[in-house]
Amino acid sequence: MKQKNNEKIKEQISIGAILPLSGKVSIYGKWIQESLELGKEEINAEGGINGKNLEIIYEDDSANPKKALLGMKKLCQKLKVPIVFGSWVSSCVSAQVPIASKTKTVILAEAIAPKLKRTGGYVFSIQPQAEYYIKKLVPFVYFDLKIKEASILHVKNDFGITQANTFQTLFENFGGKIISSIGFRQGETNFRTALYKIKKEKPKAVFIPAYTEIVPLLKQAKKLKLKVKFLASIPFENPNIIAQLKKSAEGVIYPYHYVQDHKNQIDVKFRKDYKKKYKREPEGFAALAYEGIKIIAKALRTWDQKDRESLKNEFYGIHYFGPTGESVFDEMGHPIKKIVIKSVKNGKFAKVRELTEELYLRYVGKTISPYSSCQYHSKEE
Repeated sequence: MKQKNNEKIKEQISIGAILPLSGKVSIYGKWIQESLELGKEEINAEGGINGKNLEIIYEDDSANPKKALLGMKKLCQKLKVPIVFGSWVSSCVSAQVPIASKTKTVILAEAIAPKLKRTGGYVFSIQPQAEYYIKKLVPFVYFDLKIKEASILHVKNDFGITQANTFQTLFENFGGKIISSIGFRQGETNFRTALYKIKKEKPKAVFIPAYTEIVPLLKQAKKLKLKVKFLASIPFENPNIIAQLKKSAEGVIYPYHYVQDHKNQIDVKFRKDYKKKYKREPEGFAALAYEGIKIIAKALRTWDQKDRESLKNEFYGIHYFGPTGESVFDEMGHPIKKIVIKSVKNGKFAKVRELTEELYLRYVGKTISPYSSCQYHSKEE
Protein backbone atom coordinates (compact mmCIF):
# COMPACT_ATOMS: atom_id res chain seq x y z
CA MET A 1 0.00 0.00 0.00
CA LYS A 2 2.83 2.37 0.90
CA GLN A 3 4.57 1.64 -2.38
CA LYS A 4 1.40 2.48 -4.33
CA ASN A 5 1.12 5.81 -2.53
CA ASN A 6 4.70 6.61 -3.47
CA GLU A 7 3.94 5.73 -7.09
CA LYS A 8 0.91 8.03 -6.99
CA ILE A 9 3.08 10.88 -5.75
CA LYS A 10 5.48 10.34 -8.63
CA GLU A 11 2.58 10.68 -11.09
CA GLN A 12 2.06 14.36 -10.20
CA ILE A 13 4.10 17.51 -10.02
CA SER A 14 3.19 20.08 -7.39
CA ILE A 15 3.64 23.82 -7.44
CA GLY A 16 2.75 26.41 -4.80
CA ALA A 17 0.43 29.41 -4.81
CA ILE A 18 0.39 32.17 -2.19
CA LEU A 19 -2.73 34.33 -2.34
CA PRO A 20 -4.95 36.52 -0.14
CA LEU A 21 -7.72 33.96 0.36
CA SER A 22 -9.06 35.59 3.52
CA GLY A 23 -9.35 39.19 4.68
CA LYS A 24 -10.55 42.40 3.02
CA VAL A 25 -8.93 41.78 -0.38
CA SER A 26 -9.73 38.07 -0.53
CA ILE A 27 -12.08 38.54 -3.49
CA TYR A 28 -9.04 39.15 -5.69
CA GLY A 29 -7.35 36.03 -4.38
CA LYS A 30 -10.51 34.04 -5.02
CA TRP A 31 -10.71 35.15 -8.66
CA ILE A 32 -7.07 34.24 -9.18
CA GLN A 33 -7.51 30.84 -7.53
CA GLU A 34 -10.52 30.08 -9.71
CA SER A 35 -8.52 30.73 -12.87
CA LEU A 36 -5.57 28.72 -11.64
CA GLU A 37 -7.90 25.77 -11.07
CA LEU A 38 -9.56 26.20 -14.46
CA GLY A 39 -6.20 26.30 -16.19
CA LYS A 40 -4.91 23.35 -14.17
CA GLU A 41 -7.90 21.21 -15.19
CA GLU A 42 -7.28 22.02 -18.86
CA ILE A 43 -3.57 21.25 -18.55
CA ASN A 44 -4.22 17.88 -16.93
CA ALA A 45 -6.90 17.02 -19.49
CA GLU A 46 -4.28 17.61 -22.19
CA GLY A 47 -1.76 15.22 -20.62
CA GLY A 48 -0.44 17.28 -17.73
CA ILE A 49 3.28 17.93 -17.42
CA ASN A 50 4.89 15.21 -19.53
CA GLY A 51 2.30 12.69 -18.32
CA LYS A 52 2.20 13.89 -14.71
CA ASN A 53 -0.82 15.67 -13.26
CA LEU A 54 -0.22 19.24 -12.17
CA GLU A 55 -1.30 20.00 -8.60
CA ILE A 56 -1.40 23.35 -6.80
CA ILE A 57 -0.76 23.70 -3.05
CA TYR A 58 -2.33 26.91 -1.73
CA GLU A 59 -1.14 29.08 1.15
CA ASP A 60 -3.29 31.96 2.41
CA ASP A 61 -1.31 35.13 3.17
CA SER A 62 -4.35 37.31 4.06
CA ALA A 63 -2.41 40.17 2.41
CA ASN A 64 0.06 39.94 5.31
CA PRO A 65 3.80 39.78 4.48
CA LYS A 66 4.55 37.72 7.60
CA LYS A 67 2.06 35.06 6.55
CA ALA A 68 3.44 35.14 3.01
CA LEU A 69 6.93 34.49 4.38
CA LEU A 70 5.71 31.52 6.45
CA GLY A 71 3.85 30.12 3.45
CA MET A 72 6.93 30.53 1.26
CA LYS A 73 9.12 28.71 3.78
CA LYS A 74 6.67 25.81 3.92
CA LEU A 75 6.36 25.52 0.15
CA CYS A 76 10.05 25.89 -0.65
CA GLN A 77 11.92 24.43 2.30
CA LYS A 78 9.54 21.68 3.41
CA LEU A 79 7.59 20.73 0.28
CA LYS A 80 10.36 21.82 -2.13
CA VAL A 81 8.05 22.98 -4.93
CA PRO A 82 9.92 24.27 -8.01
CA ILE A 83 7.73 27.34 -8.50
CA VAL A 84 5.28 29.53 -6.57
CA PHE A 85 2.52 31.59 -8.14
CA GLY A 86 1.78 34.83 -6.29
CA SER A 87 1.27 36.68 -4.23
CA TRP A 88 -1.15 39.31 -5.50
CA VAL A 89 0.04 41.72 -2.81
CA SER A 90 3.32 43.50 -3.58
CA SER A 91 4.61 43.63 -0.01
CA CYS A 92 3.93 39.90 0.34
CA VAL A 93 5.98 39.12 -2.76
CA SER A 94 8.84 41.20 -1.36
CA ALA A 95 8.73 39.04 1.77
CA GLN A 96 8.92 35.89 -0.36
CA VAL A 97 11.97 36.93 -2.37
CA PRO A 98 14.77 35.96 0.08
CA ILE A 99 13.43 32.40 0.35
CA ALA A 100 13.11 32.18 -3.43
CA SER A 101 16.74 33.20 -3.86
CA LYS A 102 17.97 30.88 -1.12
CA THR A 103 16.13 27.81 -2.47
CA LYS A 104 16.34 28.73 -6.18
CA THR A 105 12.55 28.70 -6.45
CA VAL A 106 10.90 30.68 -9.23
CA ILE A 107 8.15 33.14 -8.25
CA LEU A 108 5.56 34.13 -10.84
CA ALA A 109 3.85 37.02 -9.07
CA GLU A 110 0.67 38.88 -9.93
CA ALA A 111 1.65 42.13 -8.23
CA ILE A 112 2.61 45.57 -9.50
CA ALA A 113 4.80 47.51 -7.06
CA PRO A 114 7.98 48.88 -8.73
CA LYS A 115 10.18 47.42 -5.97
CA LEU A 116 9.58 44.03 -7.58
CA LYS A 117 11.30 45.25 -10.73
CA ARG A 118 14.57 45.51 -8.86
CA THR A 119 14.51 42.04 -7.30
CA GLY A 120 15.53 40.27 -10.53
CA GLY A 121 16.80 36.74 -10.04
CA TYR A 122 14.02 34.24 -9.59
CA VAL A 123 11.12 36.72 -9.56
CA PHE A 124 8.87 37.10 -12.59
CA SER A 125 5.48 38.79 -12.86
CA ILE A 126 2.49 38.02 -15.03
CA GLN A 127 1.25 41.57 -14.45
CA PRO A 128 2.90 44.78 -15.67
CA GLN A 129 4.48 46.97 -13.03
CA ALA A 130 2.81 50.06 -11.58
CA GLU A 131 4.99 52.47 -13.56
CA TYR A 132 3.70 50.97 -16.78
CA TYR A 133 0.05 51.61 -15.91
CA ILE A 134 0.67 55.12 -14.55
CA LYS A 135 2.75 56.13 -17.56
CA LYS A 136 -0.32 55.46 -19.69
CA LEU A 137 -2.80 57.12 -17.30
CA VAL A 138 -0.99 60.42 -16.71
CA PRO A 139 -0.70 61.66 -20.34
CA PHE A 140 -4.36 60.77 -20.89
CA VAL A 141 -5.35 62.82 -17.85
CA TYR A 142 -3.14 65.76 -18.77
CA PHE A 143 -3.75 65.95 -22.52
CA ASP A 144 -7.15 64.37 -23.17
CA LEU A 145 -8.93 65.42 -19.98
CA LYS A 146 -6.91 68.66 -19.89
CA ILE A 147 -6.48 68.42 -16.13
CA LYS A 148 -3.57 70.53 -14.85
CA GLU A 149 -4.12 70.37 -11.06
CA ALA A 150 -4.71 67.21 -9.01
CA SER A 151 -4.48 65.76 -5.53
CA ILE A 152 -3.61 62.21 -4.44
CA LEU A 153 -5.17 59.97 -1.77
CA HIS A 154 -3.22 56.71 -1.46
CA VAL A 155 -3.00 53.61 0.69
CA LYS A 156 0.24 53.63 2.71
CA ASN A 157 1.98 50.48 1.45
CA ASP A 158 4.29 49.59 -1.46
CA PHE A 159 1.32 49.44 -3.83
CA GLY A 160 -0.07 52.88 -2.98
CA ILE A 161 3.09 54.85 -2.26
CA THR A 162 4.91 53.87 -5.44
CA GLN A 163 1.91 54.69 -7.64
CA ALA A 164 1.40 58.01 -5.87
CA ASN A 165 5.07 58.96 -6.32
CA THR A 166 5.11 57.89 -9.97
CA PHE A 167 1.90 59.78 -10.73
CA GLN A 168 3.23 62.94 -9.09
CA THR A 169 6.59 62.80 -10.89
CA LEU A 170 5.06 62.29 -14.33
CA PHE A 171 2.23 64.77 -13.83
CA GLU A 172 4.63 67.49 -12.71
CA ASN A 173 7.01 66.73 -15.59
CA PHE A 174 4.20 67.50 -18.01
CA GLY A 175 3.64 70.81 -16.26
CA GLY A 176 0.82 69.76 -13.94
CA LYS A 177 0.57 70.62 -10.26
CA ILE A 178 -0.03 68.19 -7.39
CA ILE A 179 -1.74 70.24 -4.69
CA SER A 180 -1.50 67.59 -1.96
CA SER A 181 -0.69 63.89 -1.48
CA ILE A 182 -2.29 62.21 1.53
CA GLY A 183 -1.75 58.65 2.73
CA PHE A 184 -4.08 56.40 4.71
CA ARG A 185 -3.68 52.99 6.31
CA GLN A 186 -4.81 49.86 4.48
CA GLY A 187 -8.39 49.06 5.51
CA GLU A 188 -9.23 52.67 6.46
CA THR A 189 -12.92 53.61 6.35
CA ASN A 190 -13.00 57.26 7.48
CA PHE A 191 -11.71 59.77 4.92
CA ARG A 192 -13.66 62.85 5.94
CA THR A 193 -10.69 64.88 7.22
CA ALA A 194 -8.67 64.30 4.06
CA LEU A 195 -11.68 64.96 1.82
CA TYR A 196 -12.48 68.22 3.61
CA LYS A 197 -8.89 69.33 3.00
CA ILE A 198 -9.06 68.40 -0.68
CA LYS A 199 -12.41 70.16 -1.12
CA LYS A 200 -10.86 73.41 0.18
CA GLU A 201 -7.89 73.02 -2.18
CA LYS A 202 -10.19 72.68 -5.23
CA PRO A 203 -8.16 70.33 -7.46
CA LYS A 204 -9.64 69.26 -10.79
CA ALA A 205 -8.94 65.57 -10.14
CA VAL A 206 -8.06 63.16 -7.33
CA PHE A 207 -5.95 60.06 -7.99
CA ILE A 208 -6.74 57.18 -5.59
CA PRO A 209 -4.40 54.15 -5.70
CA ALA A 210 -6.23 51.91 -3.24
CA TYR A 211 -8.02 48.60 -2.85
CA THR A 212 -11.61 48.35 -1.62
CA GLU A 213 -11.03 51.45 0.56
CA ILE A 214 -12.19 53.36 -2.48
CA VAL A 215 -15.80 52.38 -1.71
CA PRO A 216 -16.24 54.33 1.55
CA LEU A 217 -13.95 57.04 0.19
CA LEU A 218 -16.15 57.78 -2.84
CA LYS A 219 -19.33 57.49 -0.79
CA GLN A 220 -18.04 60.10 1.65
CA ALA A 221 -16.86 62.31 -1.23
CA LYS A 222 -20.38 62.27 -2.66
CA LYS A 223 -21.88 63.30 0.69
CA LEU A 224 -19.41 66.19 0.86
CA LYS A 225 -20.41 67.16 -2.71
CA LEU A 226 -16.80 67.00 -3.86
CA LYS A 227 -16.96 67.85 -7.57
CA VAL A 228 -13.77 66.48 -9.13
CA LYS A 229 -12.74 63.83 -11.67
CA PHE A 230 -11.84 60.67 -9.74
CA LEU A 231 -8.93 58.57 -11.03
CA ALA A 232 -8.46 55.04 -9.70
CA SER A 233 -5.93 52.23 -9.89
CA ILE A 234 -6.08 48.68 -11.24
CA PRO A 235 -8.10 47.01 -8.41
CA PHE A 236 -11.00 49.36 -9.16
CA GLU A 237 -12.25 46.91 -11.78
CA ASN A 238 -14.19 44.85 -9.27
CA PRO A 239 -17.91 44.12 -9.82
CA ASN A 240 -18.48 44.34 -6.07
CA ILE A 241 -17.23 47.93 -6.11
CA ILE A 242 -19.80 48.93 -8.72
CA ALA A 243 -22.53 47.09 -6.80
CA GLN A 244 -21.69 49.05 -3.64
CA LEU A 245 -21.05 52.43 -5.19
CA LYS A 246 -23.79 52.36 -7.84
CA LYS A 247 -24.00 55.85 -9.40
CA SER A 248 -20.98 57.03 -7.40
CA ALA A 249 -18.81 54.79 -9.59
CA GLU A 250 -19.90 56.47 -12.82
CA GLY A 251 -17.14 58.28 -14.67
CA VAL A 252 -14.20 57.03 -12.58
CA ILE A 253 -11.15 56.71 -14.87
CA TYR A 254 -8.47 54.01 -14.42
CA PRO A 255 -5.80 52.10 -16.42
CA TYR A 256 -6.21 48.36 -17.05
CA HIS A 257 -4.62 45.42 -18.83
CA TYR A 258 -7.70 43.57 -20.05
CA VAL A 259 -10.74 44.20 -22.20
CA GLN A 260 -12.89 41.46 -23.66
CA ASP A 261 -11.80 40.77 -27.24
CA HIS A 262 -14.22 38.91 -29.48
CA LYS A 263 -11.50 38.57 -32.14
CA ASN A 264 -9.20 36.74 -29.71
CA GLN A 265 -10.45 33.15 -29.76
CA ILE A 266 -8.38 32.21 -26.71
CA ASP A 267 -10.13 34.97 -24.77
CA VAL A 268 -13.53 33.89 -26.10
CA LYS A 269 -12.95 30.30 -24.97
CA PHE A 270 -11.54 31.37 -21.61
CA ARG A 271 -14.58 33.52 -20.85
CA LYS A 272 -16.95 30.78 -21.98
CA ASP A 273 -15.27 28.10 -19.84
CA TYR A 274 -14.90 30.38 -16.82
CA LYS A 275 -18.55 31.41 -16.95
CA LYS A 276 -19.67 27.81 -17.34
CA LYS A 277 -17.67 26.73 -14.28
CA TYR A 278 -18.21 29.74 -11.99
CA LYS A 279 -21.53 31.19 -13.28
CA ARG A 280 -20.15 34.69 -13.92
CA GLU A 281 -17.85 36.60 -16.24
CA PRO A 282 -14.12 36.66 -15.41
CA GLU A 283 -12.32 39.92 -14.67
CA GLY A 284 -8.78 41.00 -15.49
CA PHE A 285 -6.90 39.44 -12.56
CA ALA A 286 -8.50 36.09 -13.38
CA ALA A 287 -7.39 36.45 -17.00
CA LEU A 288 -3.78 37.06 -15.94
CA ALA A 289 -3.81 34.08 -13.57
CA TYR A 290 -5.10 31.84 -16.37
CA GLU A 291 -2.20 32.97 -18.54
CA GLY A 292 0.16 32.45 -15.62
CA ILE A 293 -0.69 28.80 -15.05
CA LYS A 294 -0.41 28.07 -18.78
CA ILE A 295 3.03 29.72 -18.86
CA ILE A 296 4.11 27.73 -15.81
CA ALA A 297 3.04 24.49 -17.50
CA LYS A 298 4.95 25.43 -20.63
CA ALA A 299 8.12 26.03 -18.62
CA LEU A 300 7.76 22.86 -16.54
CA ARG A 301 7.48 20.69 -19.66
CA THR A 302 10.96 21.60 -20.86
CA TRP A 303 13.10 22.34 -17.79
CA ASP A 304 15.84 20.07 -16.51
CA GLN A 305 14.55 18.88 -13.12
CA LYS A 306 18.08 18.27 -11.89
CA ASP A 307 18.94 21.95 -12.40
CA ARG A 308 16.65 24.55 -10.77
CA GLU A 309 18.51 27.33 -12.53
CA SER A 310 17.23 25.97 -15.84
CA LEU A 311 13.60 26.58 -14.83
CA LYS A 312 14.35 30.28 -14.34
CA ASN A 313 15.98 30.40 -17.76
CA GLU A 314 12.94 28.78 -19.39
CA PHE A 315 10.83 31.83 -18.52
CA TYR A 316 13.05 34.24 -20.41
CA GLY A 317 12.41 32.38 -23.65
CA ILE A 318 8.65 32.00 -23.31
CA HIS A 319 6.24 33.56 -25.79
CA TYR A 320 2.60 33.01 -24.90
CA PHE A 321 -0.61 34.43 -26.34
CA GLY A 322 -3.57 34.36 -23.97
CA PRO A 323 -6.79 36.22 -23.08
CA THR A 324 -5.00 39.55 -22.52
CA GLY A 325 -2.80 39.18 -25.60
CA GLU A 326 0.89 38.38 -25.93
CA SER A 327 3.15 37.74 -22.94
CA VAL A 328 6.90 38.06 -23.32
CA PHE A 329 9.21 38.58 -20.34
CA ASP A 330 11.88 41.28 -20.48
CA GLU A 331 15.32 41.01 -18.90
CA MET A 332 13.86 41.95 -15.50
CA GLY A 333 11.18 39.26 -15.63
CA HIS A 334 8.22 41.53 -16.42
CA PRO A 335 5.69 41.35 -19.25
CA ILE A 336 5.00 44.09 -21.75
CA LYS A 337 1.25 44.32 -22.36
CA LYS A 338 -1.28 46.64 -23.92
CA ILE A 339 -2.84 49.03 -21.44
CA VAL A 340 -6.27 50.58 -21.96
CA ILE A 341 -7.94 53.49 -20.23
CA LYS A 342 -11.31 52.42 -18.84
CA SER A 343 -14.22 54.00 -17.02
CA VAL A 344 -17.62 53.10 -15.60
CA LYS A 345 -20.47 53.86 -17.99
CA ASN A 346 -24.07 52.99 -17.17
CA GLY A 347 -22.96 50.63 -14.42
CA LYS A 348 -20.44 48.74 -16.56
CA PHE A 349 -16.67 48.81 -17.02
CA ALA A 350 -15.94 50.14 -20.50
CA LYS A 351 -12.89 50.96 -22.60
CA VAL A 352 -12.31 54.65 -23.17
CA ARG A 353 -9.10 54.43 -25.17
CA GLU A 354 -6.24 52.08 -25.95
CA LEU A 355 -2.91 53.82 -25.62
CA THR A 356 -0.99 52.69 -28.69
CA GLU A 357 2.65 53.57 -29.39
CA GLU A 358 1.45 56.06 -32.03
CA LEU A 359 -0.73 57.86 -29.50
CA TYR A 360 2.10 57.72 -26.99
CA LEU A 361 4.37 59.51 -29.46
CA ARG A 362 1.75 62.20 -29.97
CA TYR A 363 1.51 62.72 -26.22
CA VAL A 364 5.16 62.84 -25.23
CA GLY A 365 7.16 63.42 -28.38
CA LYS A 366 9.38 60.34 -28.16
CA THR A 367 9.28 56.61 -27.54
CA ILE A 368 8.98 55.69 -23.86
CA SER A 369 10.34 52.41 -22.60
CA PRO A 370 7.72 50.91 -20.24
CA TYR A 371 10.21 50.58 -17.38
CA SER A 372 12.56 53.46 -18.11
CA SER A 373 13.09 56.42 -15.80
CA CYS A 374 10.07 58.62 -15.21
CA GLN A 375 12.04 61.68 -16.36
CA TYR A 376 10.44 62.59 -19.69
CA HIS A 377 8.76 65.75 -20.90
CA SER A 378 5.91 66.75 -23.17
CA LYS A 379 6.26 68.35 -26.58
CA GLU A 380 4.74 71.56 -25.21
CA GLU A 381 7.92 72.40 -23.29
